[in-house]
Parts: sequence; structure tokens; C-alpha cells
Amino acid sequence: MLPTPPCTILLRVLLLIGCLQSAALGRCAPTSQPVWLISNGLHTSFVFRVADLPFASEIRADPRADKLIIGWGAADVYRSNVNPWTLCKAVLGAGESLLHIVSLRGSIAGRFAHSDIVELDLPRAEFQKLAHEIDHAFRRDACGRRILSGPGYYGDSRFYAGADHFHIVRVCNTWVAGKLHRSGVPIFVPTSIFAPELVRQASKFGQRQQYRSLPRDGF
Repeated sequence: MLPTPPCTILLRVLLLIGCLQSAALGRCAPTSQPVWLISNGLHTSFVFRVADLPFASEIRADPRADKLIIGWGAADVYRSNVNPWTLCKAVLGAGESLLHIVSLRGSIAGRFAHSDIVELDLPRAEFQKLAHEIDHAFRRDACGRRILSGPGYYGDSRFYAGADHFHIVRVCNTWVAGKLHRSGVPIFVPTSIFAPELVRQASKFGQRQQYRSLPRDGF
């Protein structure tokens, strides 16, 4: 039997290295990433895995959290300061907005057992657009830092100042719908003003993991 030429051996080694690199890249760069919608019947928020958001460590209150719930709304309404004056400000877009960030460990349903939950498996490009949208929804100070606006509803949650203006057309649910639509999910934003309709539309493009006829959790 003739010996294998050195050039052939080198070629085989290079091909093997290429195959191993391709396999490693395939494991490290998933083609899709999950995002969840969670709704209490009136208000809808996003849920992201901490590992998927480059800025997650900057905004989570619990360093052990593996997920973050990110919601948005009018500042006065979020802080339960609701009266005719604050409602008029919200409707007319004269008030400020807040993002509510809840740190979460474990399953979403385990923490919020009385909510609707829909999982969307987004192509990587769409997910990155959505993460970019969320990143730019935070208002920043003169140094470019996100503005912390105090503790949230829970010990592991925080409020941050929002960059988007709340008004009669852009409410919490249409804000979520708009972010999804601009990221590539064909949600029809105008009819998503009510949470049940937004959940119904999202369910067509994902999987409804939990359904509650009377959801009532707060986030």
C-alpha cells in the first residue's frame, strides 16, 4: 500500500478543523431566540432571557435572575397615581412614561400563575431588531446612562424613565405590538389596543403556553 502524501494528510486535517468549527458555530449561534408576551387582561409586557439581552446586567435588580419582564406605560398610571388630571395627561401625551423591569428566576408561569403567556420563537435577525427597539426605549441622561426612577412593584423590580411618549394611540399594548411589528412580526398594531386582541394575534405566530379567562397579575 502506497503511503498517503503529506499534502493529502494536511487537507484532511484542515477539513476536520473546518467541520469542528462549523459545528461549534452552529451551537453558539442559534437561528432563533424566544421572547414571551405576558398579559394580565389589561396590560401586556415582554419577557426576555437575560442571556439574550446584551444590556440585561445593567437593569436587573436580582443578579441571579435568568429572565426579565419588561413593561411600559404612563408614569402616573404605573405608579397608581390615577385621577382625571393624570388620565388627561396620559391621553394627550403630556406625561412621562416608565419601563417596569421585573427580575425573574425560573418559569414565568410559576411566578405569574394568573396571566396569559405566549411564546414567540423569533428568527435571530428579528430578535436583534426587537432587542435594539427595547434598548432605545430607555430615556438616558447627559452621560448616556439609563435613568433609574425608583423601586417597582416588587423587591426585585425597578422603574426606569422611558423615551417613548404615552398617548391615546400609543398605550402599553400598542407599544408592545409596535415593537414586534417593526421587528418583523406581522402584528396589526391599530387593533392591538386591547390586551386580549394582542394576545390572540401573537398566538397565531407563536405558542400559547398559559391561558387564563380572568388574568390578574401585576407587572
